[in-house]
Amino acid sequence: MTVHWLHFMPLSPLVDARLATLGEVQCLPADFPARWRSVTGALPMYFQRPTPPLTYRVQALVLDVVGAILDRTPAEKEGIERLLPALQFMDDHVMTAPPLAAIARTVKLSPEHFHRLFRRQFHTTPFAYLLRRRLAQARHLLAEGTLSVKEVAATCGYDDPYYFSRVFRQQQGCTARAVRQGKAGALP
Repeated sequence: MTVHWLHFMPLSPLVDARLATLGEVQCLPADFPARWRSVTGALPMYFQRPTPPLTYRVQALVLDVVGAILDRTPAEKEGIERLLPALQFMDDHVMTAPPLAAIARTVKLSPEHFHRLFRRQFHTTPFAYLLRRRLAQARHLLAEGTLSVKEVAATCGYDDPYYFSRVFRQQQGCTARAVRQGKAGALP
């Protein structure tokens, strides 16, 4: 069986950083655990007619593979652990988009040094990380369907709903209105 593509979009910069070092295409290792052979053998059936039990098994398989990929060396873990308070601060304040200086203060670094270290460890900028997290939250709020696009934009810290819609479309690959109306597919 050949799977031509599998789209995986993590929200964690820890996952992003490790995956960025791997390149675009990865093959399953030859010593792939035998416990997953039944799941990989059932993938053609899953793509034709997914059932909840098979969906859960495929999700478990993907998490196991990602977990194996993310196994880091002690030196890599040490660099990331230094930034964990900043990640927590960013996650706690994702809707207000705190300034870089405020984020850097949480780990007692200058904004410039923090930006360099964050980019080196996670292969993305703090701004790009915050933007992706804000828009993921916006997508969730839109999918619930209880708030209008304008209300979601305001909740996510955007004063201009038109600007929010433009950024949302650029980053998410669909319009905010389509997500709110349930016409957009699964997460990109």
